[in-house]
Amino acid sequence: MKSTSIKLLFLAGLLSVCASCGAAVAALLIRELLNDEAPKRTWTGTVRDSEGNGIGGVLVQVRAEVSGDDDTISYSDETDFNGEYRIGYRWNEKVDYAIRVVFEDQVLTEQQIGKVELGDQSTDFVVTPPSS
Repeated sequence: MKSTSIKLLFLAGLLSVCASCGAAVAALLIRELLNDEAPKRTWTGTVRDSEGNGIGGVLVQVRAEVSGDDDTISYSDETDFNGEYRIGYRWNEKVDYAIRVVFEDQVLTEQQIGKVELGDQSTDFVVTPPSS
């Protein structure tokens, strides 16, 4: 009986170590997939208000993540006077992408895109302008 308990404790400890190793491997995965050799593409678009006016000075972020990995990589650009942005990002077929508009650490809107094909992307937004 004592031998069985020791074996179960050992297996529980081993599973715990393996689970944390898996998290460490996953954390390295996103950085490995989107390294300097990954193809670089461009994500463009416009941020406008409900009347069609461009909103300048907001941050647009392309966020890259891999399922099971808590780490994300973000690529970003601030919109110009016309509300236009242009973001260079790294691409990999195994990566899920999301894009969001942020003003002073407040997320105004976010879209979960998922996997994208190799190529340039474009996403336009209509948001309520941030108050100054």
